[in-house]
Amino acid sequence: ITKTHADWWVLLSPSQQQIMEMLLKQNSGATLAEICEKSSLAKNTAFNALYQLRGDDKRERERKKEGPFPLVEVQARRVGGRKKNVYFAATKIRNVFTLS
Repeated sequence: ITKTHADWWVLLSPSQQQIMEMLLKQNSGATLAEICEKSSLAKNTAFNALYQLRGDDKRERERKKEGPFPLVEVQARRVGGRKKNVYFAATKIRNVFTLS
């Protein structure tokens, strides 16, 4: 992934960067469980990173004013009668990156 046009990338934590790279490579999105499995991040770490990447954390937005929040979008899907959140890189963010 070429990050030439994303000067804000360095502001992201290592876990946020790891999740963003994964979501940028997956057009179909990923659930929290899939993100944890593929990244080896603890569930709480991944959940907090996704919360921050969605722009829901006011303090995170204040710390990273240059960040184009939300970086991640979420869609709720029904799977076997239960709601599952599926996370995607936001379209405006996906368009910034060149997959190489």
